[in-house]
Amino acid sequence: MIIVEGTDLVGKTDVCHRLLKDKRLSGHIYAHLDRPGDGFHDYWGYIDRMSPNVIQDRFHMSAVAYDYARNKDECHIAPETYRVIDARLRLLGGFTIVITADESLITDRFKIHKDRELYELPVILQANDWFRDAGSDDKGLAWSYSPDVDAHFRCTVKHPFASDYWLFDMVTIYLQRRARLLALSRQDYRWHL
Repeated sequence: MIIVEGTDLVGKTDVCHRLLKDKRLSGHIYAHLDRPGDGFHDYWGYIDRMSPNVIQDRFHMSAVAYDYARNKDECHIAPETYRVIDARLRLLGGFTIVITADESLITDRFKIHKDRELYELPVILQANDWFRDAGSDDKGLAWSYSPDVDAHFRCTVKHPFASDYWLFDMVTIYLQRRARLLALSRQDYRWHL
């Protein structure tokens, strides 16, 4: 499972569809998670959507980033629950890509697409800051969640979208991880006893 996270207007959906074109991901399907509604369980709602052959546009990290951006006193996903969801994704071979963008790029894209966005520009920019920190080594704003991020691409004016070469490398790393997990699952554990 490949999860592509980031705010609106950074190109997540484009990346997901470009990943689907990679012949090495034959059999993978696209899935998108909108803002979870009432009755969505903060743990099982995500666990039930996990599948090894999915390219997921937005997942649990988005819920935390947007709760932070909307100045909610408390995120509806507790840090402990978040980390257990991350652990389950790891066991499945999950690979998380975070995409962020320079503020000017998001602002310019918002001017063009503001009628179809769920959030106002200040919320999107604040969530982008959270994702940027989640993709960095020090975690900054995201420190209490310790998000498991495998790759971070930052869109700039010079590089407004992830390159095909970068995406090729991400798929290679993801497939290597899946192969290692498959090999591990086939090992005879009894010799350790």
